[in-house]
Amino acid sequence: MTIHDVMMMIILLVCSVVAFVALYRVTVKSNRVLFYDNNKKSDNLPLVAAGSNAKDRNEANIAILGAGFNVNRVEGGEVKRGEELYNSHKKMLVDGRSMREFGIKNGDLVLIDEQKKEEFLEGTNSIIVLRVPKENLGKAEFTFKKKVTKRYIEYKLRKFIDFIDCSDFKTVDDCKEWIGKNYLNVKKQWDEEDKEDRKNEIKENTENKISECIKERSKLVLSESRKRSDRWYRRRKVHYSLHPADRIIGRVEYKIPRERVYLSNKVYNNNLV
Repeated sequence: MTIHDVMMMIILLVCSVVAFVALYRVTVKSNRVLFYDNNKKSDNLPLVAAGSNAKDRNEANIAILGAGFNVNRVEGGEVKRGEELYNSHKKMLVDGRSMREFGIKNGDLVLIDEQKKEEFLEGTNSIIVLRVPKENLGKAEFTFKKKVTKRYIEYKLRKFIDFIDCSDFKTVDDCKEWIGKNYLNVKKQWDEEDKEDRKNEIKENTENKISECIKERSKLVLSESRKRSDRWYRRRKVHYSLHPADRIIGRVEYKIPRERVYLSNKVYNNNLV
């Protein structure tokens, strides 16, 4: 065997490895599967935004790979009876990457416990699902690429932090002052937002939520997610947000990893809006 033959074998081997890795990423990592079980469980599911809900599609056509499957608890550990849990929970497909630090990835299928009682959330690190108000759907928003996109996804994921009882406050400023003293990171974020171009819109949105809850003597939920930094070289930063507690749909109890989910396509379903 000549040196030329050896070099050709090495080149072919390297090309084969590269081709295999590329095929794996396309078929598995991107949920594009060439061969899958004919007994797969298919469904049409609403999307839940992990990040911005400014997307022109709000529903996914999916299938679970394999005739039988297990699900994972969000806090870790595999659970049997996957199909039973699948049928008994509200299901959504994750769209976005802002919850990766909490173990939920883009393309995962989450199973939601719609139990809303506060004792099931307080003192926990639960991942919750919030409903986007109907009046906010369909509004245009500039994305980080400066492309105008309308908000069509009507659910979003957040990590629960705490409830804030607005019946304890008389004015918006009283509430903001209390939050600033008890949650210094939230105060820091508000101070940073005051320097941004969109500060008036962000500030108005937050104050409207507080005012609404003070008027109704109801509660706000303080939550967090991860937000794309304004600098490409910076890591994703923590983003805190306030929402009326009655927008909570439930908490994420289980997930089916994206490797087990075959995504056929994403569509816009007007009936969801």
